Amino acid sequence: EERVRRKILECLLGDNKALTPDASLALLAKLEQSQLSGFVSVSCQTSFDKVRELVSTLNVKRQPKFPSPCPEFFVIVRDRLGYFCVFEEAAASSSGAAKKYFGRAAIERHL
Repeated sequence: EERVRRKILECLLGDNKALTPDASLALLAKLEQSQLSGFVSVSCQTSFDKVRELVSTLNVKRQPKFPSPCPEFFVIVRDRLGYFCVFEEAAASSSGAAKKYFGRAAIERHL
């Protein structure tokens, strides 16, 4: 079960990974079709389905709803999904490059 949860998290964004929600959904679909998914508990399959639902919700630009109380695994998922939020700050001059912020930094810049 722990191995599948690690694989699920690998399908999501992180500090060193740039993915779109579409790409994340494709990775989740690939994981679902793997042999590994056939050997998981019902609770692990339920977690997988919920993560896929959360990413799908973000993909259509809607706010995901997390389980309450939020189990530890979904706290990690929630943090990872925050990286889908991107804010691009315009370059200060014509020679400078625009700066991109992801996750919490993007949300703070946006507000």
